[in-house]
Amino acid sequence: MHHRFTICTLSRAFGKLLIFLPSAFTGGSFWLSRDGSEYCETTQLERESAMSTSALAWFNGVSVTSLPVHSGYRLVLSYDLVQTSPTAVLPGLHVQAEKIEGVRQALLRWKQAKEGDNSDAIPDEIYYFWFDESVLKHIEPFMTELGIVLYRADVEFHRSGSAVKPENWGFERVEAKRKGESGLVWDKRVDEDVDFHKIHSEEYTIQKLTFLDGNPVENSEAFSIHDNNVIPMNFKDDLDEPSEIEYGGGWESNDLDHWFYRDALVFPIYYEDYASETENEDEDGSENGSEEEDGARATVDSVCEDLLKLERPFCTEKEEALVDELMKVCSSGDASDNEVARASALLHRLAMQWKDSKTWVKALSLHPRGAALQGVSVHGFLQAYHLFAPNFFQLAEPFLVVDRVLGQELYALAYNYNDANTMNWCQNAMYFISVAQ
Repeated sequence: MHHRFTICTLSRAFGKLLIFLPSAFTGGSFWLSRDGSEYCETTQLERESAMSTSALAWFNGVSVTSLPVHSGYRLVLSYDLVQTSPTAVLPGLHVQAEKIEGVRQALLRWKQAKEGDNSDAIPDEIYYFWFDESVLKHIEPFMTELGIVLYRADVEFHRSGSAVKPENWGFERVEAKRKGESGLVWDKRVDEDVDFHKIHSEEYTIQKLTFLDGNPVENSEAFSIHDNNVIPMNFKDDLDEPSEIEYGGGWESNDLDHWFYRDALVFPIYYEDYASETENEDEDGSENGSEEEDGARATVDSVCEDLLKLERPFCTEKEEALVDELMKVCSSGDASDNEVARASALLHRLAMQWKDSKTWVKALSLHPRGAALQGVSVHGFLQAYHLFAPNFFQLAEPFLVVDRVLGQELYALAYNYNDANTMNWCQNAMYFISVAQ
């Protein structure tokens, strides 16, 4: 039979660790999933199990199911992972969730300030450092919601100034130069111990601007950016070892240069507006957008802004009226695909915030049949399942699309809830996929 793991109720527990002792067995795969994270099936545990020791660990919040052992037996030591310090932050997946929500809130405040009375003092673009690839799939949905396009940039940060030399630097540098003049390799590692005495200048340069798929943005040349465009604000203070070092030395100059090469996500708030304008122009430069399309665009922008400003944890009559207005303009045929996608993304997020299944169904209904998954994402469907189970299948069935990841993730959740309808749909979806292959 299947075995499901439950979260430990011990104080300060943040996860679980399993140690698999040497024992011969087959089967017993594990299913691990959490919200929009990729489905993971661990089948390697049975390999050489008779002679090897394996370990598997996960944080609280991960759904874990163990499938039956087909033959043999499995010896497992089970431990709860507990943070013993009463003041330390508990490790876990929630840390990333809080980080992502912090980015969303910062971008929302920036966008609202940019569209306010003091917009000239707000930068047009923001360059976000210290991100990892797993953050991208969580950021992209609310980019649509906020009406912001996402790019990537190769950034060079150059710091220059005068140097202070360590006491033994002179001898090491002279010896290094002597070796270089003798035809030997000049070991420039002696420069790594040289530090700045005084910093004269610091400059960010965007070397390359690309779309998320890696294709370059046309007509983008190298350009400089200001500190005000960079988040986090302490980015340059937390830089580690430089990518390149150049030091003139006592007999040449006392100048020291450090170069750091980093990746950044770019949030240019008005690039999408420019793209929309150019799409509405003919080759001769004349505009071809109708008054109805312009009116629909203005209405979507206005209603989305009003809903974002309210930010209440529940739906009142005021929010309900705004949602109905948004549904009306998006269903009129005058709104563009981008505007409809933005409205749907916002309604989905608000439905999760309000725990309102009616608003969620409205968000899905804005998409053409079969396109809801592309707009809401696997992560969005899993969020909804957590909130609306056991009524999820009744709500979502008209919008479900046969998809491998969605089927695998939903099945793991439905199994935990003993949801036969959703499990049957997932099994049928996986069967159709296997037949098609």
